[in-house]
Amino acid sequence: IYVDTVICLEGTEILGAFLADQLSQGGINQGKEINVVTPELNAVNQMIFRDNTQKMIWGKKVLLLISSASTGKSINRAIDCLQYYSGDLTAVGAIFSAIDEIDGIEVRSLFHGSDIAGYDNFPANDCPMCRNGIKVDALVNSFGYSKI
Repeated sequence: IYVDTVICLEGTEILGAFLADQLSQGGINQGKEINVVTPELNAVNQMIFRDNTQKMIWGKKVLLLISSASTGKSINRAIDCLQYYSGDLTAVGAIFSAIDEIDGIEVRSLFHGSDIAGYDNFPANDCPMCRNGIKVDALVNSFGYSKI
């Protein structure tokens, strides 16, 4: 796939730079520079791009890179952002993903839910542990593991 810009979420900037370098080595993007950018979060947690990086999104073919995709909510937030800036999402890459596709686009990942024994994820209204009164004891996100 042809890529103009890699958007890095959840601390994937180094991987994004490596990916952009590899994609520009040979094949479809051979010899073409690929931009690597990270969105900012505003006061209401929306992803935004500053004036100096918007030109890397407007009308560009975008690959979204994320560390972990368990439900797809973060990817959907990024898709909303891309639609606002008229970016064309052509691919999604993840280190870990429990989802196979989002918005008709395959999510390519190094690791899947099936790689982790006993891994499961549920909406809050369908969680068997929640129904049994078992509270969440920790959260895992791109910053690490936090007991609560």
